[in-house]
Amino acid sequence: MALKIKVKTRSSKIRTKVILKNTVTGAAAAPPSAIVYNFPPPSGADLVHRTGDELDIWQTIFNNGILPNVGTRALPDPNDFTKLLTLNAFGTLEKFTNDKGLLTYDGSGGETVDYVINHNNGIAYLTLTQEFISGGNANTNWDNHIDGALAWVQGVYSDFFLPSFDQLSDIADRGSAGRAFDYPPFNTTDGTQIWMSSTAIVSNNEAYRTDRNSGIGDDLKTASNKTAYYCRKHF
Repeated sequence: MALKIKVKTRSSKIRTKVILKNTVTGAAAAPPSAIVYNFPPPSGADLVHRTGDELDIWQTIFNNGILPNVGTRALPDPNDFTKLLTLNAFGTLEKFTNDKGLLTYDGSGGETVDYVINHNNGIAYLTLTQEFISGGNANTNWDNHIDGALAWVQGVYSDFFLPSFDQLSDIADRGSAGRAFDYPPFNTTDGTQIWMSSTAIVSNNEAYRTDRNSGIGDDLKTASNKTAYYCRKHF
């Protein structure tokens, strides 16, 4: 005898609402047990010029880019710069979250202030808000910013470093005209020049920098009119 199951319309509506609510809060699906992050490789540097520069961080923090043999590779959404195609570690499709998996960065939810995880590359970045209070002067030369990053402590996190050419480019939305870093949670709206840890190919005395308006260029490492994002390997 066939088993007949009757589902009331009212119950169906209630069940639908619960599923939708959980999807929004990120509780509807479990994240992958292992995620392979897209660590940006070195920009071509073949020498370590100092502790904390691009190649030094690649060797010491990223173990020369050796990735796990198994796991689900993080995939960015090609149609939305702030989204992923695969679930992040918190079970949502957000490319950027705080360390609680949510979208607030002011500490109101118990999250680390101004600490932004990029779930595409597994790296967390401090917003420029922190940089502008660093020593009372955010604009300084390349060596000072590398030293500042290495010494920085934010909440329970340390081991910060200056992002490389590709690590910084990974949070610059070049697909939207003039947008670059001008989107939540970074919201850098002017032409502030931002240091990278990568020594320029043209000279060992120069390093790469970027900004919202003119894209990527290089300048003498002694130039003192640039700020920086500090970052760390979160995953």
